[in-house]
Formats: sequence, C-alpha cells, structure tokens
Amino acid sequence: MNLLVIICTLIAVPVVILVRWRKKTFKYFENIGIPGPEPNIIWGNLLEYHRNGRDNALKRWYDKYGKVFGFYNGDVPTLVVSDIDFLNFVFVTNFKNFVERGITMKADQEHSFLGQAMVHAKEPEWRILRSITSKEFTSYKLKRMMPHLVEQGDIFMDVLGKLADEGRQASMDDAFQALSLDFVCRAAFGIDTDFQHNLACPFYVKAKNIVPGMMKGFFHAVAQSSTTLGKVMKPFFWLNKILGNFSMEIFAREMKKVVKLRAQNAATRPKDMLQNLLEAEVHAIHLFNGMTLKNSNDSETGKLENVRHLSEEEVALLTTVLLVGGFQTTSVTLGFISLLLAMHSEIQEKVRREVKAAIESSGCLDYDTVVQKLKYT
Repeated sequence: MNLLVIICTLIAVPVVILVRWRKKTFKYFENIGIPGPEPNIIWGNLLEYHRNGRDNALKRWYDKYGKVFGFYNGDVPTLVVSDIDFLNFVFVTNFKNFVERGITMKADQEHSFLGQAMVHAKEPEWRILRSITSKEFTSYKLKRMMPHLVEQGDIFMDVLGKLADEGRQASMDDAFQALSLDFVCRAAFGIDTDFQHNLACPFYVKAKNIVPGMMKGFFHAVAQSSTTLGKVMKPFFWLNKILGNFSMEIFAREMKKVVKLRAQNAATRPKDMLQNLLEAEVHAIHLFNGMTLKNSNDSETGKLENVRHLSEEEVALLTTVLLVGGFQTTSVTLGFISLLLAMHSEIQEKVRREVKAAIESSGCLDYDTVVQKLKYT
C-alpha cells in the first residue's frame, strides 16, 4: 500500500507542477491587462486559429476584443494590433527597438535548412539580413523595375480582354497571383516566365501552394505548442524533419537551382535583385560569446575578420522569402482593392479620371508619373 502511495505521489507531483506551470504560461496577457480569447491549456488558441481559418478567427476576435488583443499561437503569446498609431510607433518611430519575428513556425525554425531563412533568424543576424535586402527597395531600383510592371500589366489586360470577348468568367485570385508572380520573377530575379498564360506551370503551382501549406498539420501544432520545453523536443524535431511536410523547402530547393544557374552563367548577369544578393559582401565577426555572425556593413558588434559572399543556400532562402512575400501580398492587395472599387463606384470613377489625366499628360504610366501625379490613387 505504501509503495502504491509513493508511486502515485511520484506521478502526481510532476503532473501538478506541470499543470501549474502551463497555466502560468497562459496568464501572460491577463496579467498585463490585454484582452483576448481564453486559451486551451495544451494548444493555447491554436486549434481555433487554424480550424476556422486564420482570417476568420482574427476577424471574430477583432470584433469582440477591439484593435489590440492577444492570443496564444500554441504556447507563444501573440499580440494582434490594427491601431494605425500603434503600428506607426513600432514600425517607423521606434523600429530600431523591435527585432526579429518571434516564434511563428517553430517546426520550420528548427529545420536545418529553413531555419537559416530571414523569417526565422534571430537578432543580430535578422537585422543584418534585413539590411542586405532593404537595399533592394530604394526609389532608384524600384524605378528600374517599372518597365517590367508595365509589360506584365499589358499582358494582364490582354488576358482579361480575351476572356471578356469570349464571355467567360475569370478567377481574379488566380489572375492577380499570376500577374504578381510574373512581375516579381522578371523584375527581381531575371526569370523569364509567362504564368498568366499558363496557370498549370509547376513553378507557379509550387509558389502558390507555399503559404497555404505553412503552419498546418500535426507536427506544426505540437511544435508550436511546446516551444517552452526547449531541448526536450529535439527528438521530435528530428522526426519532423524526416516525416514532416515543408512547402517552403520544396520551393526553396527550386530557387536554389535558379541561383546556381545564375552564379555559373557569367555571360549574362542583369543587375537585378538576385544579382545584387549574389554580389552582396558579408563579413565574419566573432562576437563576445564566440559565435560567428555574417554582417554586411556594421562591425560594432565585434571584430571584423574577413569578407565573403552569401552562400547559394542563403541566397536561395532570401529570394524565396522575397518572392513569396512579394507576389502573395501584392496579389492579396490587388484583390481587396478590386473588391472595394467594385463596391464603391464613385471612388472607382475618381481613380479612373486621375489615371486617365495622368496618361494624357505624361503619355504613359512611368515611375515618376505614378509617384508625382497619382495623388489620390
């Protein structure tokens, strides 16, 4: 009997401690006075977040809790903000005080290849990678991309025009995604594509499926709900690498082929984003803890030792993040704009008048015309 009591005690005590510790983890927002949905002790709000669709869940919580609320993405406290002044404070006024992205995809973050991506990098590596990529979005470089945008826009109008002449319906989601990916591939990475005429192209299909394939499945749920367990989860991540599905890895491997081909082809190297990333200088710096860090220009964190270029793997991951982020956000934005213009005919007419006047004045929609004359649009 005494032995049974001892065994039960040995089992019960750790369980009670674990439950109390877990409950404390999910008291973070409550303790600092931020409203939000009640978390599950195992999954946080992860099940509701994914089961009903991320957009639907966020919209429902926004309606209930307002412009600032918190939910638990697994056991990770996640703050949702739609207050413009607050966002300006974080991303503009005090951006230097905010770093990296936090834990959004623990399974990918622990992956030996995907873990090197900018979206998973930690400070100070994250800031260095961001510094390298942000140089690709100067007004001068954006101006150089404008002819590609005009070219793809003309193709887009031709495609829709033919569908209209034939009296056929069109999926604007597919149309906007193909337009956006054609532009990004051509302007940023020098890839000659024609997805707008070939929606079944394997490259397009893989790119389109990256975001829907992320942050889902059993392995993601377990990994995201056990971030506080540390090294105890190492065997799980090893198993996840073997059995898990990584949509971003599949596409990054394809981009690595593009990067390798460009690196080997010395004859034609257009001065686009891909070429700039291949030529970007990074330095190896030994930090106070002995870690080696890749740095582009800033040597304040340690002693500068040597100069090297980004590896093909690093460039492939950077281009994947930029390509997917570029075409996905652009296509979604175009979709919302089209919906709003369709719902508000008076605004649509005002935009049309401004664009028409700008074209009559300048002869075309070049970069300077868009920036200087399309004030309302």
